[in-house]
Amino acid sequence: MIPQNTNEIQAFITDILQNIPVVFSDNKSGLYFLIKDLSKDLENFISTGKTNLTEFSLFSKEQEYAMTTHWERLGLTVTYHSQRITYMYKEVTINYLRVKDPKTKVNIYLIPWFMLHGKPYPVFTYVYANWYYRSTDNESLRLSADAAGKIFGVPSLNKSTVCRNIKAMEHIFDINRLDKPLSVEDRDVPTVDKVMELIPEILGGYTSSDLSKEMEGDKPNNKPESANQTETVPRALSAIPHEYSEVINKKEAAKHGIRDTRKRPARKHKDRGRPEKRELSYTSSQQLEQIRKAFILSCRGMVMDAATTNHHLLL
Repeated sequence: MIPQNTNEIQAFITDILQNIPVVFSDNKSGLYFLIKDLSKDLENFISTGKTNLTEFSLFSKEQEYAMTTHWERLGLTVTYHSQRITYMYKEVTINYLRVKDPKTKVNIYLIPWFMLHGKPYPVFTYVYANWYYRSTDNESLRLSADAAGKIFGVPSLNKSTVCRNIKAMEHIFDINRLDKPLSVEDRDVPTVDKVMELIPEILGGYTSSDLSKEMEGDKPNNKPESANQTETVPRALSAIPHEYSEVINKKEAAKHGIRDTRKRPARKHKDRGRPEKRELSYTSSQQLEQIRKAFILSCRGMVMDAATTNHHLLL
């Protein structure tokens, strides 16, 4: 039963959202419910990077049928959506659900934990590039992009994208007053059956304005005097083991002169043509795979921690 008293409503919302990975969409028109337990095919693809498929569903067919049937019987609207991502040199389509309450107009998007709405790469690709840049003392944006691109099979990742996402992460962590390391440990989340029950509870009787006030009501209007934006992200990502950054042969990188310290454009030389880009020397493919798998698990822990305890995304 949905409470009617304002205080009861706020307490009820707080209780529902306390231990589940839910965050606001950018325009505050709805919520993202992050799903950790993926369908078998999708989980295998994220773990191994190998597949013959080009399209994945977030849930199994049986789970999807049970959920949509249950929600539609309660008067909710279920629609199907998709997004393309690039990972391990493959471009695939991820199918997910949106559930809407026609009365309150609130939407809930059920998305896989690694997906960022509208972005072409999984979240761990961006987080790795950001973390690598900081863990190597801000050595090179290009080197950070190359390292992340090599590990996660996204060679199109460039230093401009890394730079933008570094600033985006700083902004998000700053406004959410994140002052502790995010946990890389696995955590319990609602089962699919529990998700099926929670969605109507969250949607029923609440407007997006109600939820927005609840989710943001305890945040101060001004930053604490002790807040240091330059330290917020390194602190939040500090639980990631440093050895995950050991992917590029440092001697080779230094020999190729890959740095971003130039303060002026390079001089133009006549009749010399454009020099070829030299390939970096990476560690073994086995070591890269081990780092990739370990970092994905660490990132999943951080994503679910941020979504559950602070109700925000990493990017």
